[in-house]
Amino acid sequence: MEQERGYTLIEVLIALAIVSVAITAVFHALQLSTHSSHQLTLRTFALHAAKNTMSELYLQRAFPAPGRKQQACPFGHYAFSCEIESKKTMHDQFRQVTVRVHLEGESSALSTLYGTLTRAR
Repeated sequence: MEQERGYTLIEVLIALAIVSVAITAVFHALQLSTHSSHQLTLRTFALHAAKNTMSELYLQRAFPAPGRKQQACPFGHYAFSCEIESKKTMHDQFRQVTVRVHLEGESSALSTLYGTLTRAR
């Protein structure tokens, strides 16, 4: 009898299992990469929103009273909310200002910016 050469069913199933595990790993890596890229974009836009808010305070020559306030600070197509915290310093002519940027409805800050404002003379 002639001997036929070929793959057995077991060999084909093992090859399919190996390929499916590899494809699953590749899709998982792509998903993580996409998520990381989105988070980086979100944090970059949040930092720009914080810088815009701090610049507005500076240009308005604001000297906020100590405390916290919330205000909308959209950037791009994202609806951010800025928490502005103002604290007294050792010198009466300065305020330490912290701007924390959150997505609307979320509690964790995407970006935090610290600055100092002076009293306008």
